[in-house]
Amino acid sequence: MASEKKRLFVAVELPQEIKDELASICAFFAKKELFVGRCTRPANLHLTLKFIGAVNKNVVPKINEALQAISFNVCQAKLGSLDVLPSRRMIKILFAHLNCPPLGILAKQIETVLADFVAPETRDFKNHVTIARIKSVQDKEKLLQEVDRFAVPALSFAIEEFVLKESELAPEGPIYKDVQRYVLL
Repeated sequence: MASEKKRLFVAVELPQEIKDELASICAFFAKKELFVGRCTRPANLHLTLKFIGAVNKNVVPKINEALQAISFNVCQAKLGSLDVLPSRRMIKILFAHLNCPPLGILAKQIETVLADFVAPETRDFKNHVTIARIKSVQDKEKLLQEVDRFAVPALSFAIEEFVLKESELAPEGPIYKDVQRYVLL
């Protein structure tokens, strides 16, 4: 029997040029063997606006309807510097900043319209794209030096839509499927 729940999130898709650049950056770090972990598959690179989590299938149409009510303008984004999460002492994620202040406003709108269906986020929204999940680091200082001095090309692109996505967990990593796309004005 198929699951009665869907694991959902709201995201901004990235153009192929941006995905290729981020995959190249991760390959650079992996080749240097600066961490043990896994690069995000290029097809899965995105910016999460809101993680919804597991919801009953019958709630998905209501979430879709709520997201359709959002009115937001197309905005410009630019790749920014690299950094790590959750902290420089405990490194679990290598990410690239995405410079686009309006995305914080869009994330708040999404949070507001989904308030009846999803618990509110307790952390501040952070414009970032996860490029690697890190299991361990032998030399944190060496990794952090490389992260700090790495020159990310300032590639720009227009954000013209956001997407409600389903995430199915698999041994080789998550598999994402589009549920619905929402075009910006």
